[in-house]
Amino acid sequence: MSSEFREKYALQLGCIANARRQGKLGHTFLLTGDNDAIRHEFAIELSKTAACQSPGADGTPCNECRYCRMLNNGNYPELLELFPVGKSRQIPVGTPPNPEPNSVRYFIDRLFLTSSEGCKIGLINDADRLKSEAQNALLKTLEEPPDDCIIILSTAKPSVLLPTTRSRCRIISLPDNRVKFDFPGSTELFPVLERLFTADGSSLELGLRSASDLLKIISGLEESVKSQVESEWESKISRAKEFDAALAKNLNKNMESEIAGRFLSARQLLLEGIYCFASQLYLLSCGVALSDLPAGEVFEGLESLPLPPPERAEYILDAASELLNQLRFNVDEELAIRNFALKIAVN
Repeated sequence: MSSEFREKYALQLGCIANARRQGKLGHTFLLTGDNDAIRHEFAIELSKTAACQSPGADGTPCNECRYCRMLNNGNYPELLELFPVGKSRQIPVGTPPNPEPNSVRYFIDRLFLTSSEGCKIGLINDADRLKSEAQNALLKTLEEPPDDCIIILSTAKPSVLLPTTRSRCRIISLPDNRVKFDFPGSTELFPVLERLFTADGSSLELGLRSASDLLKIISGLEESVKSQVESEWESKISRAKEFDAALAKNLNKNMESEIAGRFLSARQLLLEGIYCFASQLYLLSCGVALSDLPAGEVFEGLESLPLPPPERAEYILDAASELLNQLRFNVDEELAIRNFALKIAVN
């Protein structure tokens, strides 16, 4: 945890540490805030506070015991995560009696398995993607989880959750006043958009090159997510293979679901970055000062940015909006990206 993070969320971190010190940490939490990375980092800090074997006198995790080290390294065996999956990015309820991996009922079943380590931790990422049926299936577990277990829901859209879900959680707000597009390839994305959006138009070559660059970034994003998730699951699956082949098979399925869910989440962030860049460029073209932009951070490192006329900037913004809308549905991603780049480059 960086000193900046510790200072920014000192109140929230202090409250959970004090609750641990007093033996009143609780067992269900709802983390809210716009930044996925911040919510995930806080979820790990909350998990360490609950699981630490040698907390400080003030209740803070020691960061040195076995459980703290495993949580910091991403290989704590009793950390169970749920992610949205599929084109619709939903977290399904699961079909009994053998619910599919990465479903709510599968998640609940694993929470109630006997723990081989310490505190069991269930983390539901993007909990707003739980449909009503899935939330209802989760309610009893939120209210009466297994012993020595905490459940953390994380979302940027808490209002989407049912009141009955929210009421069973201790809500921790994690506001962030900066727009951050932190994903593999994020440093390459905005220079590509600058070249495409600020050109005069009528350049087929620019359109084809920009489309190729964007598709390369998306491909690299998928490979990076796959590599990261596989490294996180490697030790769990290896241990399972030694004792239970069926469990190892289920863990493999769960890993594949997590790869798909994380990639879709990261891809959505990339697409939102495209739209954000287009919207901020439009505001600049209309005379808004860079210092007054709501998300001026996207232009960081892009010196002497040439501005298109407001009419062209609006055209680019409409094209970005259309791209986001198309990719919400089952369309050919490569075709949509190429059409988007060519539409801007040749008009």
